[in-house]
Amino acid sequence: MTLSEDSEQQQQHDGHAEGEQYAGQAAEAVAEEEEHGHPVPGGGGPEARCGRLHCVSAGTRAVRPVEPHEHDAVGALTVEVYRRAGWSYPEYEPHLRDVASRAETATVLVSQSEQQVVGAITVATRLGPWAEQAVRGEAIVRMLVVAPDQRGAGVGDALSRTAVEVARADGCTMVRLSSRPDMTAAHRLYERLGFTRTPSFDWTPHDGVQLLGYALPLVPWCGQCGEALSPEGHARCRSAAELEPSRHCAHCRRRMVVQVTPTGWTARCVEHGTTTS
Repeated sequence: MTLSEDSEQQQQHDGHAEGEQYAGQAAEAVAEEEEHGHPVPGGGGPEARCGRLHCVSAGTRAVRPVEPHEHDAVGALTVEVYRRAGWSYPEYEPHLRDVASRAETATVLVSQSEQQVVGAITVATRLGPWAEQAVRGEAIVRMLVVAPDQRGAGVGDALSRTAVEVARADGCTMVRLSSRPDMTAAHRLYERLGFTRTPSFDWTPHDGVQLLGYALPLVPWCGQCGEALSPEGHARCRSAAELEPSRHCAHCRRRMVVQVTPTGWTARCVEHGTTTS
């Protein structure tokens, strides 16, 4: 439903750890697990095309996809954080605990410290039940939680930056998230990462719960009309994206070569490669 943040403690950390914030200027190294033998997501250019998820090491922390044996622990941590913050209600807690379901249709990332899971985040890049308000090509980031004793240590930052890079590596052109109005410190962190407010995406998923929309474009151009891509997006183009192939390359604005088949479509840019339905 919302992103929870270790925001107040991290706000106190700002004075001497600006690099640990969403500005992406962290000094921590981002490294791929050697055994994977694949480029790191977001590493630049066509190398990011590999769909396999990677481990990311940031100092003593590691961000990686959740393992099945960790589902219960991540679910319990998510419920604990939501309860402490007053964001939970009985009807929603089964969804918070159901990490296995999230992992089936989205990517659940965890942060590890000394062999312990200390944080988690979900990023949905291919639509599905965890991607409310998204259309094809958009990612939804949600359920960011950090263990209370790890707040202010940059765990939320590492998880969030990795989620954005997972969306980028999976070919998404926009990342969206929702946040409660009273999470003002978290809002400042989102803005440092590059997210901006999208009032047209404000919504109320449950009585008494108001959420504010934020978005981060990952490419400069709209794939449908070829015009500049704004955080709000273009309503007409978003509707078209549900059924129609991209007509323009979102990276360079070139007109794409589109081929429609009985089972889908492909759209090819001579410089940036092929996108498929």
